[in-house]
Amino acid sequence: MHECSKHGFSTSFIIVTGTRFSLSFGSSGQMVQQALNGAPFQLLLLADASHAAIIEQPDTIVHRLDRFVRERGVF
Repeated sequence: MHECSKHGFSTSFIIVTGTRFSLSFGSSGQMVQQALNGAPFQLLLLADASHAAIIEQPDTIVHRLDRFVRERGVF
């Protein structure tokens, strides 16, 4: 994505909703490693489904957090 497009989306979203957020870009592998190492995130979009399968493994913190959230109905 072109740098201007990233900022255009962010700025438009903030203007319309009043909600601030941060975007992080990188390879699917980098994003998964960051999530597995405890980096905070609320939404993780991955282009490579094989990397998504890694964080769905029962031993991962992401899987346990997802189960915790679902069991309590907090989204």
